[in-house]
Amino acid sequence: AQITADETTSAALTGKFLWFSDLHLDPYYGKINAFRYQKHNRADCNGTSSLASPFGTYGCDAPLSLIDSAIQHSKSEFRNGFHPDFILLTGDFCRHGTDDDGGNNNPVAMIGKVLTDVSKSILREYPHTSIVPLLGNNDAFLDYRLTIEEVPNALLELAADKLEGLLRDGEMETFRTGGYYSRNVGPNILLIALNTLIYSSKHSPDETHIIDPFNQFAWLEQTLTQAQTQTSPNSVKVYIVGHIPPTIGSYRKNQYWHDQYLDVYFRIVERYDDM
Repeated sequence: AQITADETTSAALTGKFLWFSDLHLDPYYGKINAFRYQKHNRADCNGTSSLASPFGTYGCDAPLSLIDSAIQHSKSEFRNGFHPDFILLTGDFCRHGTDDDGGNNNPVAMIGKVLTDVSKSILREYPHTSIVPLLGNNDAFLDYRLTIEEVPNALLELAADKLEGLLRDGEMETFRTGGYYSRNVGPNILLIALNTLIYSSKHSPDETHIIDPFNQFAWLEQTLTQAQTQTSPNSVKVYIVGHIPPTIGSYRKNQYWHDQYLDVYFRIVERYDDM
């Protein structure tokens, strides 16, 4: 796309943005099917004791009331008429354990409801701000599972429908077919949202025989080339975002991406390191 200001950023830029990630909304919090981390076996996630909190409990995934409250509170950080230039939603909207759906046997419906609820919550507070969503591993059924050779892809189709209020018409095609897109979020500021689940060392099924999953690398290079040639040297700045970073994890100290995809990604971004 041509590098121009996004229609929602026509006002002077503040140089600030909001970043929400790993919200892990559990629609069953306070109910018998609530998710609870095993190492916190005393956490009251299903509301059976007086310790249950309407705004969440340590050791549990988040209720909608907590997410609503956090988004509402974020507005207090932007005083005197300032607003974030854009908002990132970098995945894992859904609770841990989407595979069992709290025993209700309809995980696809749960994923759809969570995406809808989060979209409504953030649009209610920021109706005129550019909001950039992308998917994480817990937004899949099962965890980390996204079948690249499934065309059309049911998960991406579902997510595109439920995030329709956040995505733009020009972004729908690549999101439905690959879970990625780009957006101009300010004058000469291009944001590229990648589907990083497909590069994860935990991705299933094993489809590492596919050199360029969803043709995302080819699209990325084309998008960067277009941005570079449309603007004067060093004038455009590009931000690349995703849920799973191309690095070593700080939690389990393991490599997050397969080597073959790391190599291709870094070769591409090094060619455009002036952006």
